[in-house]
Amino acid sequence: MNTEDDRFNFQYMQGYDDKFFEENALIVLFREGSSGSETHTIEGLVKQNKTLCIHMDIQVQGDDTWTCDMADFRTLIKVKQ
Repeated sequence: MNTEDDRFNFQYMQGYDDKFFEENALIVLFREGSSGSETHTIEGLVKQNKTLCIHMDIQVQGDDTWTCDMADFRTLIKVKQ
């Protein structure tokens, strides 16, 4: 494992084998934020007319807190097929 992406793939992708994918799907969501002070929550998934919409709430921690750094957010969403 040489990169951060390799560590992410190894740590989070274990256990998702062929049997899992027989009845499930896995959405891998990658989002880049302009601040490490952001957090996000998946509020829901809606499938309509063959389109899947992911409803996400993005918040900044604290009233006056905003850091000048970048953040990568990786989220795995398990769904039944």
